[in-house]
Amino acid sequence: MNAKIRPGHICKTCGWPVIYTLCNGGMGRTQPYINHDWWVYCANKTCEKHPGEAHDPNNVPEFVHVQDQTPVSHRGRAYGL
Repeated sequence: MNAKIRPGHICKTCGWPVIYTLCNGGMGRTQPYINHDWWVYCANKTCEKHPGEAHDPNNVPEFVHVQDQTPVSHRGRAYGL
């Protein structure tokens, strides 16, 4: 599993960070992850969004709020996982 917390990406439900993970290894062989490349979930185990959802890297999930923390000199650059 390859997981990353993106700075400024927080759960709209509880305010905790969200985790983006690549569905590989054992995770990629189990449901509901088997049909997806990426998964995103809330880091707070008591949050209703902790189970997460499939993630298309080109879109931010509805439950994720993105705070602009990019330095002014870097705005416009693409940041990947």
